[in-house]
Formats: sequence, C-alpha cells, structure tokens
Amino acid sequence: MTRLTDIVESWRVRCPYGHTHLVDQQGPTAYCKGCREAYRYGDLVDAREADAPALVADVDHRSE
Repeated sequence: MTRLTDIVESWRVRCPYGHTHLVDQQGPTAYCKGCREAYRYGDLVDAREADAPALVADVDHRSE
C-alpha cells in the first residue's frame, strides 16, 4: 500500500469531503485538518479519479 508521504503531488489526495490539508499519521491513516478527523488510506480520494469531489474550503461539514 502506498503511504501518503510517497505521493509527490499531494494536492491530488483528498479526504472524502474534498479537503486537501492532510497530515500523515502513524499507521494507515491521515488526519484531515478541515474535518478534524482521521481517515484510512483506502477512504482517501485521488483527484485524478473521475468521481473525485471538488476542492472545498475547510468548513465543518459535521454541522450539516
């Protein structure tokens, strides 16, 4: 499995809600500063995929 830090074009990797400000953590997760939640690598989205969410501002989607 590819670690988040191995991906050169970091803008390509997004959380499921479209945020790009991710911090790699110990283990198979990355912390999203926009959501304030950690996601498993398999839940992250590659922006080159056709169904990738658009880039979004860091807003708290949990209050919706």
